[in-house]
Amino acid sequence: MFQQANLTQGDTFSLAGTALLGAGTWSATSQVVDGQGNLIATNEVTLTDPVSPSNLYTILLTSPATSTVNWPKGQLFSNVRFADTSTPPVIKSSPTFTIYVSVSPTNEP
Repeated sequence: MFQQANLTQGDTFSLAGTALLGAGTWSATSQVVDGQGNLIATNEVTLTDPVSPSNLYTILLTSPATSTVNWPKGQLFSNVRFADTSTPPVIKSSPTFTIYVSVSPTNEP
């Protein structure tokens, strides 16, 4: 899935990848935290159903520039939590990945 991402404060965060999931109807959530576990942001997650008979889903994580402008410089952490609609639901989490946030020397309005 994801290993790391680089982001400049105030840029749109966008990260695309794939996830191999079992049969079923899946949803996904993703949050960004700092090294102490403090919530920085909740990413928007777009999970696209695979073409049958595959179980390879495409996934897109995004956060708008209006959000990332407030992300602190340095290392942040994220992952994706998948849940299906069964009762009880099957839960799968991706490995944690690092987002390296830098500050741009050019700050245009």
